[in-house]
Amino acid sequence: MSEIAERYRRIKSIFMDAMQRDPRGRADFLAESCGEDAELRRDVEALLADDKTSDMAHGRLNSGFEVPRLPPDYVAVRELGRGGMGVVWLAERTVGDVQQKVALKLLSYDALRDPDRHARFRVERHILASLDHPHIARLLDGGTLTDGTPFLAMEYVEGERLDAWYKSRRPKLKELLRLFVAICRAVQAAHQRLVVHRDLKPANILVDTYGAPKLLDFGIAKLLDDSGDAESATGTGLQLMTPRYAAPEQVRGETITTATDVYALGVILYEMLTGKSPYGPASTAPDQLRAICDTDPIRPSKVVLADAASGSVGMPRVQLRGDLDAILLKCLRKRPGSRYRGAAELADDLEAFLDGRPVSARAGNARYVLGKFVARHRYLVASVLIVLMVLSAATLLLRQQLQETRHQRDLAANERDKSEQVAQLLVDLLRNADPAKAKGLQITVRDALVQGEAELDRRLTSYPDTRAYLYRQLALIHAELGDAEHALVLAQRAVGALAAADAREVSIDERAQVKFALALALVRNGSGKEALATLVEVERDAAISADVLLQVDALSQQAVIAAERLDTAAATALHERSKRLLLDALAAPDLSAAARGDIDETRRPLLERLAGSGQTQCGALADTYETEAAMRTCSATAELKKRLWPPDHPAHLNTKGTLAMLAGMRGDNDAALQMRRDVLESTRRIYGNMHVRTGYAAFNLGVTLKEIRQYDQAQALYREALTILGDRLGPEHRSTLVVQNNLAGLLTDSGDPAGGLAMHQEVFMARRRALGEPHADVAQSLMNIATAESALGRVPDAIRDVEAARRMYQTVHGDEHHDVTLATMMLARYQLSAGQLQQAETNARTALAAYDKRQDEPDERGATEFLLARIEWALGQHEVALTRARASLAQARQHGGSGFEPELIEAWLAERDGASPQP
Repeated sequence: MSEIAERYRRIKSIFMDAMQRDPRGRADFLAESCGEDAELRRDVEALLADDKTSDMAHGRLNSGFEVPRLPPDYVAVRELGRGGMGVVWLAERTVGDVQQKVALKLLSYDALRDPDRHARFRVERHILASLDHPHIARLLDGGTLTDGTPFLAMEYVEGERLDAWYKSRRPKLKELLRLFVAICRAVQAAHQRLVVHRDLKPANILVDTYGAPKLLDFGIAKLLDDSGDAESATGTGLQLMTPRYAAPEQVRGETITTATDVYALGVILYEMLTGKSPYGPASTAPDQLRAICDTDPIRPSKVVLADAASGSVGMPRVQLRGDLDAILLKCLRKRPGSRYRGAAELADDLEAFLDGRPVSARAGNARYVLGKFVARHRYLVASVLIVLMVLSAATLLLRQQLQETRHQRDLAANERDKSEQVAQLLVDLLRNADPAKAKGLQITVRDALVQGEAELDRRLTSYPDTRAYLYRQLALIHAELGDAEHALVLAQRAVGALAAADAREVSIDERAQVKFALALALVRNGSGKEALATLVEVERDAAISADVLLQVDALSQQAVIAAERLDTAAATALHERSKRLLLDALAAPDLSAAARGDIDETRRPLLERLAGSGQTQCGALADTYETEAAMRTCSATAELKKRLWPPDHPAHLNTKGTLAMLAGMRGDNDAALQMRRDVLESTRRIYGNMHVRTGYAAFNLGVTLKEIRQYDQAQALYREALTILGDRLGPEHRSTLVVQNNLAGLLTDSGDPAGGLAMHQEVFMARRRALGEPHADVAQSLMNIATAESALGRVPDAIRDVEAARRMYQTVHGDEHHDVTLATMMLARYQLSAGQLQQAETNARTALAAYDKRQDEPDERGATEFLLARIEWALGQHEVALTRARASLAQARQHGGSGFEPELIEAWLAERDGASPQP
């Protein structure tokens, strides 16, 4: 026993003896017991003084009815629960102008009289202060009440216990394991701070309303780096654990390590997966403890098999057999050193299981590892064999052809054409990895492509120009598959291969195409600046060689990058330069004149690019509400496309879609609907019912129907689009989530805000998993959740969520972005509903000033001005409000949109014009 621990026990012993004596005789007793040790006597007297204040707290902390006397900035709401350490209250804490709910933990009277529990309370506060993790309930405050009772104020988590959540939700295996990985990462964070929880159990893990876990109650946690006070404070007795989840070393009183928490995590997961204890039923606590120390746990899959006939609540046996059996049994090994060393290793193995990779719990079995690989890539084996066979045959053929013609200079050009045809044959084979052709085998074929790349690199070392061509094509394929990082590697290999080729045999166009592929890969990897520099090089080389088509392609791609970086002015200027180059080459003053000219082999490539430029310009004009100019440009573009391509060519679909959008902006909903229907019908005919483009077309028609409040038809189209995109792109692809987000908004708008809220929360969780935080899409989901909450009358929740969305938008975009302004306007709207008029006025004016500064989004600006008029009326500024509302009405008649219809403002004015001022 350490010297500190021994001294602590002596202080406790003297204190307990003194408590049994008459207070008038305690001084003599202390003099005799402490002798010449003045510091020892001061420590005992401090405990006795604390005990006097505890008498005042006794009645309150042991009464279920009397509210505790809290500090001025706390208000007790209701009691949440009691335990061995004390009482937990739900309270409201005021910090400045902000109110927050907290869980207030007060040390009980009995605990105040027990130095062990008093010390553990201090240790808990020290531990909580050191932990900062999204899945661990945070310590917000701590201190002592006026009567001497210590308290902790912790983050209040609205949710349910892990076991209750599991029983009510009945999650699928993957959902449960993903949640458990998050729990393990929270425990891992504690382990990294040298903290062992020691009491992990379902009651100490809550699942909040968004499905995120929160780890609670570090009341008996242990600091691994504290061999003195911390161990004395937390003790080693059996009372410092929950026997059902205790590890063998806890039962025996042996050394506690991070593997102790791993054992408890294993028991919790075992119970949820099987519905049973690892050791079967135990009639008494001693039986349970003996089983923990001496009995090997039952294999989970056997437990489920035995209970199948009785309706077990566990998972199907086939899902547990093998990997999960091994993972759980490794957690539950008797010797700590044989388990996972910490929660991080357990989380890694669970993630490996979810990904279909081998788990470390079954390491060392080569047959098992090979079996896992084949199971994950059953189509890969066939794909790789086919690719390698064709590569070998094609490469052999290429070499034979080159050897046969090495000394035949007059046939050199012809043989070069043959080699390129062979290379193209290989590319066509590898293009089967395109999602539209792979029929669900995207990942498998991607791996096959990697194998093919290695073969190409090994066999075609003598033909750098052919290798450059192949690597460029492969880079484009990987970019389309979403593997941006590998696409960049391949594009860089193409550049390197081209540098090794004979410059006399490589055309400017070949070099440009490789650089285009490199620029695309750089953009997909977030390196827009480097991509622009690459495209500027192409433009410069093309200008030197007077290659107009290459110049236009380089300028157009630069414009796309500028637009993605929100540099509208630069994008517009680049598009204008490319259009001017095309018009000059065509000797035409404008798009309409060019469309009327002849179409021959020389002019067709120029006109095709001019049609693309016109389409881009049309969309840009529509985005800035220049509807008349946009209509003229779109009409001319449509006429040009009619001359270039047959009526059923896909090139017409984009223009028709933009014309439909413009018709809707001009209020011609009938024309907009008809064009959207035509686009959907054509898309189905060209691409089929389950193509991604069909999903987009169905979604766009649904948007138009929603705008005119034909909600049933819109909902059917949204659900069709959701099915198509979910099948082709995956349920958490960004486009799929956009459709699901709009479907949730439609449910809210059509009178089902509860359904809309539930779906918005699903989208929020999916976006947070797929995109991380902070991200603009995640913030958008918070905005939409707030809209549904407001429709349900949960205005305080709406205010909270829109404030969180605005903070996230500010982090992502900065303070002056449109999304920040929109969030500020929506916040003002909810504050008006909540009666927070001063805050609402401030936010409405801030949003209005931002719209005036940018001079965009006239419909949102008008809606904000109408909102400010309503706030001014509520503040008693009736004349000012009426004047502002009339000005807003004039804007609505010109730019009205959803929530900003002229009829809405007219009705509001009719109710108030001439009305007597109201207080």
